[in-house]
Amino acid sequence: MHSGRVNMLPISHPEQDNLIPEEVNPKVIATVDALRSGTLMLTQPAAWNAPLRRPAVYAPSAFLAVQRLAIDRIRSRFDLQIVERTATGLAIVRLQARGGGGG
Repeated sequence: MHSGRVNMLPISHPEQDNLIPEEVNPKVIATVDALRSGTLMLTQPAAWNAPLRRPAVYAPSAFLAVQRLAIDRIRSRFDLQIVERTATGLAIVRLQARGGGGG
């Protein structure tokens, strides 16, 4: 599945970004807060409830703190409406503001 867009979130390498939360977290928060209802996002919805993990511990089904910050903040603002899904579990979702209003 190709989205034709770059990553909007300022997370380039989660392992490294997680080491400097004072630099990365405010940017993640500001970016998520600027997302608008209707935005499309490529994601793996089945993984969104994955547990938090520590850096340098291989656990592909878990997230680092910076990733969890982004996911939790997105989910606090939006419901995810699946637009298209692949057989492998990737999905394009539309962010819908909670309560049906604008983003």
